[in-house]
Amino acid sequence: MAEETKTAPPDDGGVTVAELQSAIAAGVAEALKANAPAPPTPPAPDPVPAPDPKAQEEAIAKAVNEAMAAKEAEFQQKLDQQVAELRRVQVQEPTSSDIREEYLLRAPTDRPLMLGVAGKASDLLYLEMATRGLDSPKKSTLHSNKWFCKALDTATDGSGADYVPTGFSDQFIMDVNTALRLPAAFRRYTMAQESVTLPVEGSYPTVYLAGENTTVATRLTESSGTTANVTLKAIKLAALTIESFEYSQDALPVALQIIRNKLIVGLGRGIEDAIINGDTAASHMDADITEAADRRKAWIGLRGKAMNDTTGNADIGTFNADTLMGLKKNMGEYGLDIANLVWVVSVSAWNQMLLLRDSDKNPVTLTVDKYGPQATVLTGELGKFLGIPVIPSPFMRETLNASGVYDGTTATKTGIMLVWRPAWVLGDRQEIVLETDRHAAGQFTDLVCTWRGDFKHALGTALTTVMGYNLTS
Repeated sequence: MAEETKTAPPDDGGVTVAELQSAIAAGVAEALKANAPAPPTPPAPDPVPAPDPKAQEEAIAKAVNEAMAAKEAEFQQKLDQQVAELRRVQVQEPTSSDIREEYLLRAPTDRPLMLGVAGKASDLLYLEMATRGLDSPKKSTLHSNKWFCKALDTATDGSGADYVPTGFSDQFIMDVNTALRLPAAFRRYTMAQESVTLPVEGSYPTVYLAGENTTVATRLTESSGTTANVTLKAIKLAALTIESFEYSQDALPVALQIIRNKLIVGLGRGIEDAIINGDTAASHMDADITEAADRRKAWIGLRGKAMNDTTGNADIGTFNADTLMGLKKNMGEYGLDIANLVWVVSVSAWNQMLLLRDSDKNPVTLTVDKYGPQATVLTGELGKFLGIPVIPSPFMRETLNASGVYDGTTATKTGIMLVWRPAWVLGDRQEIVLETDRHAAGQFTDLVCTWRGDFKHALGTALTTVMGYNLTS
């Protein structure tokens, strides 16, 4: 029997078992997925409360105060370290072993030019010989003092006892200049003769547009700047002190140091008073200044200039930062040069400036201790207002009337001046000279100390010096 032949089913596009199983599995999965429970919805976050402006301000203020306190503590620590270091290296009371040649600037000539210990020793010896009428330093009480002899020996080629000073040392001159709180803010000029004329800047030339020039006849518009000058004429200021023979003999050398300090302070006070209150009018602006020899008649000072050119002055009876800013505004272009401006105020006005506050209750007047160790400070400067140094002076009167002068009736007002410093110049014709006149019959010595110079405004009627008046003292 023939073997039966098997044939494969025809390929008519039918579905195989495997494909059917796969389709069933996919369907079951889709069904399960469709019937699965939905995942739980996470709870909504709690609403964020709106920020409290007051709390934010308090937080910011607290952070700022903490930062400022930390900086102040850091600065104070550095300052204390610097002060401690300066004190550590400060020269102690000189003894004979402390004297060295570097204390001297150079060997003395007709007027000893010395600094430091030798200069001070020379000053005291000069004062004793002048007040007691001695013709030799060997007759002085200082001759037996080992320290003085050693100090003066460094200034001479021979013995210190042979050294005869003929004037004050440069140290004394420097001490006097240091005592001049307000004058130190102005330019100083050494006058070579009694009258000196100095050139000053005038107006600037005008600048014009210039087109291309095509003809010889066409020329640029001419405009020349102007020049001016100011004349310094030496004026003498003098102080007379009477010392008894007993005082000079019994209290040395302490008496000599007292006399030296009196001369320094007296000269400084006299010049500063004239700088602030000077007026050369036949009738002084202040009714109580009538004597012809009053130092406040030496020249036109700061207040006199402000009273002569009143355009920039202002009533500051309502005392706040705005009224003081008005003075600066009134100066025009001079008020822009903050680096060369200075406030000149009375003691009362200075204390009132310290109380000024801005809208956030912050002080608007900074005292020197707040500047930092790198700040530039003028001699006599105690603070800054609007970035401008403030120099209080006891000679800025507190007995003025509401117009800024003394009239003998209303004496309850004071003032504040704003000054552009380059407009003023202080000339020195003669440095300090001490002359003595001994009266044997009266047993006392006249001590006469003199200085010659001048103080002038160089820019005519320009508003370089303005005054706020009617401020209650």
